[in-house]
Amino acid sequence: MRRLRLFRSICWIGCGPAAEPPSLVIVSLDTLRADRLGCYGYEPAETPSIDRLAERGVLFEQAITPVPFTLPAHASLFTGQLPPVHGVRSNEDTLEGSASTLAELLADHGWHTAAFVGSPVVGAGTGMEQGFATFEANFAVRRDATEQQPEKAAEQVVTDATGW
Repeated sequence: MRRLRLFRSICWIGCGPAAEPPSLVIVSLDTLRADRLGCYGYEPAETPSIDRLAERGVLFEQAITPVPFTLPAHASLFTGQLPPVHGVRSNEDTLEGSASTLAELLADHGWHTAAFVGSPVVGAGTGMEQGFATFEANFAVRRDATEQQPEKAAEQVVTDATGW
């Protein structure tokens, strides 16, 4: 059934104008294991929103990252290139403007693009903002007993995105 949904989505997007333009939402959750989500069969999971999204959209059953670091992995996701090509090999690197991103491609074809970011690792100045007309990456400083780290709570990221 999931394969049929994927085919219908691709066909809908590729078959010309529709009454309502298609939407593409990419949700990236850093360091979340798929085998702890209900949509991937983990029965004790309490992930009803993600499970509903997976049920209504496309659920990828095999996804492999080319690198186990957040920024280079996202650079690969959004450019379709491996780290030796796009040049981002660590979280301290920057995606250069010469790399073409999915957001730029979509914007060039008339899509409205926006990103709502919860971590400065992929925030402004990393190059990940390329192609997004709206790039929301304002962070507060979280303080706990061991460290101070800028971040945005997931609830706030969702509120920002749904408000857009």
